[in-house]
Amino acid sequence: MQYDVNSVNDYLDALESDWRKEKLLQVRTLLMDCFPELEEGINYKMLCYRFNDEPVFHLNAQQKFIGFYVGDIEKIDPTNQIGEHFNVGKGCVRISKTKQVVEGPFKTFVLNATAHVKSGKDHSC
Repeated sequence: MQYDVNSVNDYLDALESDWRKEKLLQVRTLLMDCFPELEEGINYKMLCYRFNDEPVFHLNAQQKFIGFYVGDIEKIDPTNQIGEHFNVGKGCVRISKTKQVVEGPFKTFVLNATAHVKSGKDHSC
C-alpha cells in the first residue's frame, strides 16, 4: 500500500491500528536499536532508512504483510537462512501476521543486514 505522506509521523498516523502497525513498529524499533546511526524519513511513499545520506532500507505496510526492503538478500544472506523462515523476494522479506520479529531468525537477519551496511559492503539489487 502507498501512503501519500511527507513525514514519518504522518506515515505512522496513516496506518490502521491492526497487526500490521504492531509488526511494523516492532521492526522499526529493532532496526533502530541495531543501527542507531540510521536516519529515518520517507522515500517512495514508505519509511526509508538512510546511512551516510544513502537509502539502505525501506519498510512498508502492505495489505497482507510488512515489507522489509534491503536490496539484494543474497548479498546479505548467501545461504538463505531467512528464506527458511520467511517469504522472501530478491530484495524483500515479507513479514506475515504470525511471524516473530523481535527474536529468532528475523532478528539475526537484521543484525546481519545492518552489519553488512555498516561495513560498507554492497547490498544493492
